Amino acid sequence: MQPDLVVALVHSGWPAVYAATVLWSETRAQRFPPLLRTNLGREKIVRYNTHLAETGDEGETDWFVPDYILDQIPEFLDWLAKQDDWLTELHQQVQDTLGTSIAPKRVLIFDDFVHEGATKQLVLGLFNQLYPDAWVQLYIADWKWRDPAIDAWLELYHPDLISSLQATSEIVDGQMIFKPRAYVNLLAVGTTDVVRDSLAYRHITAESEELVPLLPFLPAEEWLNLPKWFYAQTREYIRGCHSGVIALPNPEPEESSFLKYASGIGQEK
Repeated sequence: MQPDLVVALVHSGWPAVYAATVLWSETRAQRFPPLLRTNLGREKIVRYNTHLAETGDEGETDWFVPDYILDQIPEFLDWLAKQDDWLTELHQQVQDTLGTSIAPKRVLIFDDFVHEGATKQLVLGLFNQLYPDAWVQLYIADWKWRDPAIDAWLELYHPDLISSLQATSEIVDGQMIFKPRAYVNLLAVGTTDVVRDSLAYRHITAESEELVPLLPFLPAEEWLNLPKWFYAQTREYIRGCHSGVIALPNPEPEESSFLKYASGIGQEK
């Protein structure tokens, strides 16, 4: 059955949903289901870590540790139910998308991948709190687009920068220091936070602070061509494959699964 609401978790979850909308437009006559882009990600867990520190609870959520939060889920969800600003903002975003008189019954949420599962618990917890009677499903596209897209753009337009923009971080005196490639990774999606605690997002512009570490390499206007190029390539590739102009390669299993799933969002089960 078609979902009442499709949710793209920005920033990284949006490219997969964008690809799904293009594929849908090429294969379906009806409109894509109502679509909400909301900024729910790993950065929101910083607030929970602060809560743990302030209450004297031992432990802190950690990056890239699978299922680290499983033994804390009841406590985490209890805390999450008290985050009124997130609940209010998310509810308003849903109303802005569907209208004030409609509560979604089927919600399909997209993200690009799962590491330790923090975002999964966060987003499912908020939606289940707001819409306890709804069917809510998080689908992980597992679409490894970012590095291949960035490398292809650099190789095509700025091959002299490839060797300078590989490592995303390094450890200096026990501290993780982000290198310019990390900011290229952020730029590739084309959006950034308004503020860390908000569910809103904004498009990266020439004045955005995210571009500052990259300005020694290229002007801001040239960096902004990267996300434009990526979305254009995604659109042209999908349309070319559908029309037969481009032959589909043998994709990785997760890529094949994602495209099949995206093309079948509205099919009866």
